Amino acid sequence: MKIKNIAGNIQSLLLSHIFVSVLFLLLIFELNLTMEPAIIFVYGCLSAGTYFVLLKNEWDASRDLSLEIVYLVGCVFRFVLPTFVSSWVIFNDFKISYSNSDVSDCVFPTIIWMNIFHIIFYTIFKLKSNSISLGGQLRVLFEKYDVVLIVAVIYIITFPFRAVNNLLIFLDVSQSVMGLLNNIGNLSIIILLFNCAYKYTRFRHFLLILFCTTEFIYACLFTFYKSYMIMPILFYVFFWIVWHKNEKKKVLTKPFYILCIFSFILVNGFVFPFMKAKRIVAGYSVELEAGINNYSIADVFDYMKNDNGKDEEETSTLFDRQNAVPVNAFFYKDVNYKNKYHSELLVKSILVSIPKIIYPDKPYNNVGMMATEYVRTGVMNDKSRASCYTYVGLVGGAYLWGGSVGLLLCAILVGYFMSIYNNFLLRNIANPLAIMYYILLLVAAMSAFEETHDGGIGRLLSFIPIVIFVKMTSFFLVHKK
Repeated sequence: MKIKNIAGNIQSLLLSHIFVSVLFLLLIFELNLTMEPAIIFVYGCLSAGTYFVLLKNEWDASRDLSLEIVYLVGCVFRFVLPTFVSSWVIFNDFKISYSNSDVSDCVFPTIIWMNIFHIIFYTIFKLKSNSISLGGQLRVLFEKYDVVLIVAVIYIITFPFRAVNNLLIFLDVSQSVMGLLNNIGNLSIIILLFNCAYKYTRFRHFLLILFCTTEFIYACLFTFYKSYMIMPILFYVFFWIVWHKNEKKKVLTKPFYILCIFSFILVNGFVFPFMKAKRIVAGYSVELEAGINNYSIADVFDYMKNDNGKDEEETSTLFDRQNAVPVNAFFYKDVNYKNKYHSELLVKSILVSIPKIIYPDKPYNNVGMMATEYVRTGVMNDKSRASCYTYVGLVGGAYLWGGSVGLLLCAILVGYFMSIYNNFLLRNIANPLAIMYYILLLVAAMSAFEETHDGGIGRLLSFIPIVIFVKMTSFFLVHKK
């Protein structure tokens, strides 16, 4: 079961890691040790020990795949393991670069700040979290109702409408309607995922694999985002973990390792290069969120075959993107070296979070493209039409507009309100939409919530309409006795 308050020994560990991190931060600046690989390695060992203890504690305490487990795994891949990589790179006199900019001298302080931010976030989150278990809530629902047939029918009926998504864009259909249609596939898989995990049958398992495969192919044909192709893969990995933990079976087995390796190869070897090629061949428009050229999938494969892969931003792999240290270090260094803060990304995130019914002329969301433009040119261009977005990171995004004060403020605010949002979704998990949004939260947790541009403020604001939407739909989506 999930605990409401942090156990004494874990609380001491959290406070100790914050204290040690602050001490290291002071020492490296006072003694000019920012480029000392041995010191970086020692700090990496302390950080890894802390996060692995936290992860083991969450794994032992939870019967299901909790948000905390996913988040801590994200932290390990985002900045804990990259600490050792950074130490090795600096030891061999190599440079650590981001978009052809050398950030080596700022990597170590950025790593320390990331540790401080995430430990504060985790501490606040745990202190505010409640004892509701996702698995406990869903298990009761799925033992009471057999939803397989309903989910299958909804998926089949809505699929043709989702397939003409690009046409709907030009017909000026409401974005909220399009968003709901786009999420039908994910919602169907999510419900089936948990239903199969808690009431396993071979038929449900077959149906889940069929849905995931269909959704993957749908994403290849009708979307322009890598995440739409990656999510069905992640959903099946989630299913495997939840299923085995629910059955009290060992999760980390040979088949699970094979599944993870296959997923990694599929994402790196196909998803990333395929979507890069498709965007270029289709003449992808960020503003329209559609291709403006006539093309076929055969044209996309031809481009993949002949592409030289010179565009660094477009050819990055999943492994490259998991290391969040360089991008955070880039913006951390930018503020310190230019002695100038930028609030443009924060302001834009706030503006695009306002519902259109309140702000009819609100700008389209190009925050990530603005960040890309700034990385490439040094200019925060609001009219950027870059074909890909750059995330800034929690530390980089908060530091960009508020320095160390903004960083600490965001760590507290994001941890506090993220916990409230988490509690809300779990309390309303009988609403299928709450299940969908909770899984999307789990997906964000896989990246340790790093894929943001303003320290996490924009994400918090995006929760407001979701809370209202879930509350309103609960009147007719939730069965009451």
